[in-house]
Amino acid sequence: MKRSALAFMIFAVLAVGYTVSRQAFVVSPDTTTTTTTTSGAVGWCVGPELASRWINGTGAAGTLHAWVKLTNIATTPCRLPEYVTLTYRLADGTMEPANLERQPLSTPLLDWRDRPVAPSAGPIEIPPAGQAAVSLSFPNDSRCPAVLQLNLAWAKGSRWVLPTYLVSQCNGTNGTVSRVFTVPS
Repeated sequence: MKRSALAFMIFAVLAVGYTVSRQAFVVSPDTTTTTTTTSGAVGWCVGPELASRWINGTGAAGTLHAWVKLTNIATTPCRLPEYVTLTYRLADGTMEPANLERQPLSTPLLDWRDRPVAPSAGPIEIPPAGQAAVSLSFPNDSRCPAVLQLNLAWAKGSRWVLPTYLVSQCNGTNGTVSRVFTVPS
């Protein structure tokens, strides 16, 4: 009987040790309480966690294509929503919503290297040093005011990017924005 009790105690200690090792303990700086967060709870990205880069595309049939690539420069993973909201900062300093239609999930999507990508329906997780992007298409209309900056925003953060070229929407919206997708390595 003593052997079976000892075996059970060793098993229980190993099970508790394994469970504890799978969780991250965070001590709040203003108190001595400890809270436990499981590894599956990844928070929303905030602006400073992401580096942004404008990637020029091609122009075809009166449309300009471009991508905005976001790199997680933090040491922890974070996530982005399915779509981001876009706002333009024009040359005169005014802000204008980018009235772009959301590209349907069923529409084929290519990255800037002409490789097919598959955006997911729902938020995506970006690991440290991982990358995500959105694809943009704009009407090629020289009568529109020049855009100096583009802001990507979501529930918990935002990020500015400096476009190489970009025009504002003039007559209606025939531009599109894709779902956020992970960049294949």
